[in-house]
Amino acid sequence: MKKTIKIFAFLLICNFLNAQVGINADNSAPHSSAQLDVKSTTKAFYPPRMTATQKNAIASPQAGALVFDNTLNQLSFYNGTSWVLAAGGGLTLPYNQSLSQISTLSGGLFKITNTEPVGDAVALNGTITGLNGNAIRAYATNTTPTNTSAIYATNSSINANGNGIYGSHAGGGNGIYGTSSTGIGVNGYSNTGVGVNGQGQSFGVKGIGTGSFAYGIFGEANGYIPTAVRGETSSDYGTGVSGFASGATGATGVHGYSANGTGVEARSFNGVGLIASSNNNYALITTGGNVGLGVYEPTTILDIKSRMRIRNSTETAGVYFDGTTDTYKGFVGLETDNLTGFFGFNGAGWGAKMNNTTGEWMAEKGLSVGGGTKIGKIIRSSAAFDVPNINSNTHSSFAIPVTDAQVGDQVIVTSTGNLAPLFIGNCFINVAGTVNLFIINNSNINVDPASMSYIFTIIR
Repeated sequence: MKKTIKIFAFLLICNFLNAQVGINADNSAPHSSAQLDVKSTTKAFYPPRMTATQKNAIASPQAGALVFDNTLNQLSFYNGTSWVLAAGGGLTLPYNQSLSQISTLSGGLFKITNTEPVGDAVALNGTITGLNGNAIRAYATNTTPTNTSAIYATNSSINANGNGIYGSHAGGGNGIYGTSSTGIGVNGYSNTGVGVNGQGQSFGVKGIGTGSFAYGIFGEANGYIPTAVRGETSSDYGTGVSGFASGATGATGVHGYSANGTGVEARSFNGVGLIASSNNNYALITTGGNVGLGVYEPTTILDIKSRMRIRNSTETAGVYFDGTTDTYKGFVGLETDNLTGFFGFNGAGWGAKMNNTTGEWMAEKGLSVGGGTKIGKIIRSSAAFDVPNINSNTHSSFAIPVTDAQVGDQVIVTSTGNLAPLFIGNCFINVAGTVNLFIINNSNINVDPASMSYIFTIIR
């Protein structure tokens, strides 16, 4: 036994003299590249074991120092600046590293590949559990106009499967949030599919542009029957695409441009296809300043094809007309549900109206014929009367009540039969509500006209 110990000590001393140390049970020499070579098939190597507090208390550790951290149950080594977990034990958070390297789109400084052929495989999954924060945040700091993206994701599927970037939020936050001072917050591209697809209880996709000439959401489509931006909602009171511009001058909530197609298409089956609102500028305007409804090239400020319907709200429906001073001058519309007419704001009031049920017209303020004679009102007697027997070469007079007849009105007599045998000498009103009829029979026979109805028409 003592002899064996002496031999082992001799071999150990020899190895130290050679500046290499080999620890083994078969007396083999250490590898030529090793300063310390420990060989065993039944025993383990134990580095110093200590708590995290003891590890951090080591004075002036050198880069490469290795210990087993009993607190973390992980191998830990000193990288020259701080203690970090050894490879295979996970990352020490927060992790921060930078590297200057040009890489292709298929490479990159950080690359994760999930080769699972089926199922909802995820290459990168970020989760935030606090009240505020971002599951994944990428920031590009270069100031020159180069093709730099904070996040660039590609789905190489040639069909409609999968997403380049997919963001989801279970609460009231953002699935994907992108911001840019003068560029594009979120840029999505797809050759035959959807560039950016967002689904949310509040907003599917929300874009905010704060710089001059910035876009909150910018969509560009070049394929067959393309759609640059499409918004879809299936919930009650939902909005497919909502544009909000807070700028005081020239700001645009939603801007659509198309050289040969459709700039903006708004469609709704049960709700509102398009709502345009502005406090300081135009709510809806085309490039040439004209708006067309059902018209491709409007030639007036508002060009409407076919009929237009105006609905009531709390008041009856109609159209107001302004004068040169931008004040109300006239109104055309419903006075009541049964009367359609013309209204003047300079004291005229309702001038002419039509009964929507009977079609009767009423000229409340009179009617000027040819710009000359003014007809104030036309009245027909409510009850017809019959002319009795009139002796030859005599005359007869009748006083017949006519509602609303006034002194000075013009009276015309009409009948359903022939008035030739009679000569009406005069019709006049000298008492309101009564028409005096003076009839002369110049024939040599007594005349008893056949029974027929005579009606007064009064013109005022």
